[in-house]
Amino acid sequence: MAVDRCRNKDGRVQFYHLDPTLENIARNLLLFSIVFESPALLGYHTKVELFLEIFGDLKIREQTRQFLQKKTEDLIRLVTGDKHGKEEFCVFDLSHLRYKDKDELEKIFKRWINVKKDERDYAKSWEARSRRDLEARYDHRVGAYDWDYAMNLSDVGVRKSKYPCSGAPGQAP
Repeated sequence: MAVDRCRNKDGRVQFYHLDPTLENIARNLLLFSIVFESPALLGYHTKVELFLEIFGDLKIREQTRQFLQKKTEDLIRLVTGDKHGKEEFCVFDLSHLRYKDKDELEKIFKRWINVKKDERDYAKSWEARSRRDLEARYDHRVGAYDWDYAMNLSDVGVRKSKYPCSGAPGQAP
């Protein structure tokens, strides 16, 4: 992201988001739309939970899935130039995107609407990755995770209850 050093005549600061992939742009549009959601519609605590769940979890709750579907429908209206979409997301300006890129963003959002419940076995994937990363220490992985927490993460303020290995793989505690 870059901040425009020249302010508009009305005093607003402009941010420019540069990203090599449209998937990242779509994801950031979604995350920013959560941040800019009106506090009257979505409380701060709910915003934070939604943001973190969409940002970092492999599995999302049903209410988050429903929110994601509604919000992606709104983002499709923004990308396709619908008047209501532009009014709702007045903080976003997509005029610098090519029509080809806007069409691709629309396809990405439509894939998100049609997302089905994920049935992949993330526990097996997590175990395989842990075996590969820990090698000989795999049999003592609980101690290895505890050591990593105590030596690296506790000093920076990460609480033990929020340490990722305390929950299911891919699921924030």
